[in-house]
Amino acid sequence: AGRASSTSSRVSRQSLDMEYAAALAKELFKKLPKVAQRNGGLPACLESTICEKTHRIVGPALKAMPAAKLRRDVLLSGRDWPWDKERKIVEPREPKGHKRDRERDARWIKIEATMEKMDDIIAEFRQSQKPKPKSAIDDALDKFLLTKREQLKRKRRLLQRQTNK
Repeated sequence: AGRASSTSSRVSRQSLDMEYAAALAKELFKKLPKVAQRNGGLPACLESTICEKTHRIVGPALKAMPAAKLRRDVLLSGRDWPWDKERKIVEPREPKGHKRDRERDARWIKIEATMEKMDDIIAEFRQSQKPKPKSAIDDALDKFLLTKREQLKRKRRLLQRQTNK
């Protein structure tokens, strides 16, 4: 019994909504010609314009909510609304993914090219790391600043390097 009353109340609400929509459409259509005459027809009323004096954007003469109600009422009354904007059909794109995955092949090519030059790079590095001959000033500073134990360690290290060559 409770369900039957709720469905009948829905039907009555829908019919009330239809009646309200028809009444509202009549009310809006009464107001519409004034707005339309001032702004050059209904399509012009729905779009923003640029003021000629101030060069600023002026909102539409018929704001979004009243325009939506008018559109809804026109559609409910069984007529077409010719001013709907066409919606773009957007094709889904392939996801970009991670940058490391996209650039993996180029990275391996770069690594392989560098590995071919690695022997030259290592030889160049070893050449730059060879000890340079000390000047008299360096020797004097070492004797003055280093302890005897540190001086002995340094001499032994130099002798080992010379014998390993």
